[in-house]
Amino acid sequence: MKAAKHSEYVLVTGAAHRLGRAIALELAGAGWNIALHYRQSEQAARRTCQEIVALGVDCHCLQADLAQGSQVQALFEKTCVFGPRGQRDQQRIDFRV
Repeated sequence: MKAAKHSEYVLVTGAAHRLGRAIALELAGAGWNIALHYRQSEQAARRTCQEIVALGVDCHCLQADLAQGSQVQALFEKTCVFGPRGQRDQQRIDFRV
């Protein structure tokens, strides 16, 4: 049975590979929408995002180098301009991993 879809978003950092990817997929399987952060692995992030969307939830890939303060700020600003199915919205991130 598929989990009920949440309206909230979870920002999962480092979600293109390894532990971050596993966490993102697990949360998506539980019905959470995912804001998927990656630093430089865009192709891997997009593949993971496709897997997440196939689970029936929304997923957005967001690139940032978290060692750069300006990019961290930009990352959080990006999370405020998407909503369900890509509609422009004042979506907030409800949880961060």
